[in-house]
Amino acid sequence: MSIFAITLLFSGLILTSYSQAFVAKNVETIEENGIDYSRSGHLFSLNVGTNITRPYRVGEKLSLEFIPNEMENIPDLLPINFTIITPSQKKNVLRYWLNPFQWTVDEIEILEVNGLIPDNSSEKKFIGETTEEGNYTLLFESSPTFPPNRKITLKYLAFTKIMTTKEYPYILALPFGLTFIIVGISFAFWASRSFHRSRRKRSQTYKSLLLTILSTICPHINKHGIISGKKS
Repeated sequence: MSIFAITLLFSGLILTSYSQAFVAKNVETIEENGIDYSRSGHLFSLNVGTNITRPYRVGEKLSLEFIPNEMENIPDLLPINFTIITPSQKKNVLRYWLNPFQWTVDEIEILEVNGLIPDNSSEKKFIGETTEEGNYTLLFESSPTFPPNRKITLKYLAFTKIMTTKEYPYILALPFGLTFIIVGISFAFWASRSFHRSRRKRSQTYKSLLLTILSTICPHINKHGIISGKKS
């Protein structure tokens, strides 16, 4: 096998392996099977009591997204509560503390957790792993610490599912790798056949030369290597 064929095969194997490298990425979805699991307050604000029910399988990760309606004259962090109810009616109570100046989440407080396994990878986003299969319900509730004379509403609420997907950023290297492998194998096969053909030709040439030399030295040996003699 020639160096060229080996180089092609080795390069093809490297490119093919490289193309299979992937990056795991979490994708948060609000739609599944054509169903949108979000609510938007385009005409009317979403009030306390708004709920969304969504099916989950065991081991899937759920979360939520929301956008509050901004309020004026809020001197301190604003608490807002959500409850996630499992298929067996277990309650998970979450309290989000909002920054009233930027209206972003400042802190999450898990008041009660039952039937979900919290994922602590994010400080400002609750992610829970399901332990039951069935319908889970997200419920928007007012916090008991919220001023009684104020009413908090939402612009948007979504019950999300976090799915891990694989991205192959170098997949375009695959066709080049396969091409190198095919060409390398083809070239190696052609070189091997050429080598054996050339070897047989050289062997026949050496044999003919040897017989010529022998017939010159020993006249009784003909060109076929057979000893001949006169009949008496």
